Amino acid sequence: MRCTCQFDAAHLGFRWTAEDLARPNSTADAQAYGDALRTCEQQLGALQSQTLTQQVRAYLLARESSWPELQDVARHHLMSPRTLIRHLKVEGTHFQALRDELRAQRAEFYLTRTSLPIEEIAHRLGYQDTSNFSRSFRRWFTMTPGGLRQAARAQSHPRDPLGVNLETR
Repeated sequence: MRCTCQFDAAHLGFRWTAEDLARPNSTADAQAYGDALRTCEQQLGALQSQTLTQQVRAYLLARESSWPELQDVARHHLMSPRTLIRHLKVEGTHFQALRDELRAQRAEFYLTRTSLPIEEIAHRLGYQDTSNFSRSFRRWFTMTPGGLRQAARAQSHPRDPLGVNLETR
């Protein structure tokens, strides 16, 4: 490109003239463009064929770090919260049930496959305090988070009837 370079500038910027923008790109690859366009069309078609339940589930998982509220999900899908509730009900589910299902799956994953403290897991799942997380967890799994973690560790370290760890023999 033929342009003036300015060093020690406050920011990085580029300016093109209309003539520069009208010139064909010498590095363009028509085959790669066609492949990318087909891939995008296929993915868009797959997204459009999903049920609203599947779309909401995917949206929640993609934003796991913030666990959006009903109003946020409805806004994303360009509908009112009441309309979202009605459509999910037609599909046989409820927003809170979907969110709880995904939180339960993530909680189980974190407890059985990581060594994160329970407080950190509760925070990642959007709970303000550990006691609320523990109450929800007991409702989902009929045991405490610590109980599930202990059970998972016991299964990964088989013991013989005398209580000896078989992996250390």
